[in-house]
Amino acid sequence: MEIDIKKLLKKYLPKFIKAFQIDYSIGSAVGITNAKIQGKQTNMNPLNLSKKDQEAFIDNIETLIKDVNSETAKKISLLTNQSITERWDNKMLADKLKGLFNKEVPGHFNYKNRFKTIAQNTSFDLMSVGSNNTSIELGATKKWIFNTMDNKTAEDSMISHAKYGTEEKAIPVNEPFSYMYKGKERTFMFGRDRVNDRSMTTYVFE
Repeated sequence: MEIDIKKLLKKYLPKFIKAFQIDYSIGSAVGITNAKIQGKQTNMNPLNLSKKDQEAFIDNIETLIKDVNSETAKKISLLTNQSITERWDNKMLADKLKGLFNKEVPGHFNYKNRFKTIAQNTSFDLMSVGSNNTSIELGATKKWIFNTMDNKTAEDSMISHAKYGTEEKAIPVNEPFSYMYKGKERTFMFGRDRVNDRSMTTYVFE
């Protein structure tokens, strides 16, 4: 199933940009609120998302959509090859292909959930960028990672929490977070270091 990405983006671009602006402004407002709680005197209003950042997130959305499309094409190709190897008739192949998009069939390709995940993660990333940019503009000196610690908290989040999870463990704002997980180093400046992570960067004003 081919998706015309350029046509899709052209149709929904104004809505994407409006949603980007809202999420970015929310993140910026969070940064301002956090600064005020810590005693920072400011009349600053939430920042607007720059054109450069808008373009970067549009490019990211396009890449994510392409990834979904590529995954679908791969599944179709595998089924087609299997049909040749096992000598399926046309009806059997058609039923198998239909099953890719039929929610009643186990292992179907769930577009709704996939695009919901893309939207949620993009929204979170935009809020993180807004919070980061505003906090730095307000003079944040340090940062730490706030993790939601509950039964859904993953092992890697527990590791990052152990290293950076309190204000006392904050690091300079211009230094990256870094920790080892399953033999690999994860390094990032702010926000999350993977999809579906619930951690947030919190900034310190001195």
